[in-house]
Amino acid sequence: MNVLHVTKYGYTEIKGGIETFIEQLTKIDRNEVNIRILATSNSSYLKNHGNVEFYFLKRIITIFSNPIPLLNIKFIRECYEWADLIHYHYPWPIADILNIIFNKKTPYLITYHSDIVRQKNLKKLYLPIMLFFFRGAKKVVFTSKIYYKNSDFRKFHSNNYAIIPIGISKYKIKSSVKELYLPKNFFLFLGVLRYYKGLHVLLKSVIKTNIQVVIAGDGPEKKSLLRYKEEMNLDNVIFVGTVTENEKYYLIKNCDALVFPSIERSEAFGISLIEALSYGKPLITTNIGTGTNFININNVTGISVEPNNSNKLKIAMENFLKNKEFQKKNEINAFKRYKRYFTCNKMKKQYLNLYRKVTNN
Repeated sequence: MNVLHVTKYGYTEIKGGIETFIEQLTKIDRNEVNIRILATSNSSYLKNHGNVEFYFLKRIITIFSNPIPLLNIKFIRECYEWADLIHYHYPWPIADILNIIFNKKTPYLITYHSDIVRQKNLKKLYLPIMLFFFRGAKKVVFTSKIYYKNSDFRKFHSNNYAIIPIGISKYKIKSSVKELYLPKNFFLFLGVLRYYKGLHVLLKSVIKTNIQVVIAGDGPEKKSLLRYKEEMNLDNVIFVGTVTENEKYYLIKNCDALVFPSIERSEAFGISLIEALSYGKPLITTNIGTGTNFININNVTGISVEPNNSNKLKIAMENFLKNKEFQKKNEINAFKRYKRYFTCNKMKKQYLNLYRKVTNN
């Protein structure tokens, strides 16, 4: 079957959680599925990457985290007419509108990655379009049951859903990794530096301590975080910037634990968490009622603390440094949990079965 993914960005250009998830899905059995991706870029163009065809629409402007593309009618029609199934990645209100304009009869499903958290007033205006979009879907997929239970979707459209956790293949580290000058023991944050990641809480938690923290990634909060680091003389915090896949997993392999101090439900899942589990690394997360609570089980695969509490975060990190037996137990459980729930093969099988059901109905 021909499956069209409609999403904000292509993983060849931007590598956030949703893009990494879609990239993993492209590893689905190619004897069963052909894949195209319709996304936005700085210009309008076609690109082949491996066995995947990308159709990029030129971004005119980005408003409230939503890229607004120039509608290349030829590209869009070609994609929609080609598809046997359309796989939308929510939230991106432009996709809802594209579906209304261009999709006449093709069945579609939606992966619900996150609630709309910040733009609450605009969301009220968007609600009628969202409801129409969701009611037409054959299935809405959530990445964890806990996120479904706490989501806006449940209020409006509670029955037509499925739960499929995100899965990844374990990455094999190549021998050549540039020297990153890492401390002997350190806690790692990995991801885009956004407001909801709670990194200001992480920095506050290590003031006047010997706890070493490495922050890998870039994003809109970087300047303010670097300014805070300088103001508070945080020599124990190292920003390494954007890293390659190889460097990322080298950091994961060598850290004591991955720290994810998120403060908002915008953090719906956290692929970095399962990347850490795949290397048997314990996690420190916050209890925000999202997929992070499903991935990390308190005192089993790591520690879960209340959000926006720098003291609790500090105590959690100290616990790993002081109690190596506790750390070892969590490392063993972390890898077991990855194998049980979060492998790429498990996710691919579940989506392929869903694709078959949707197109056969």
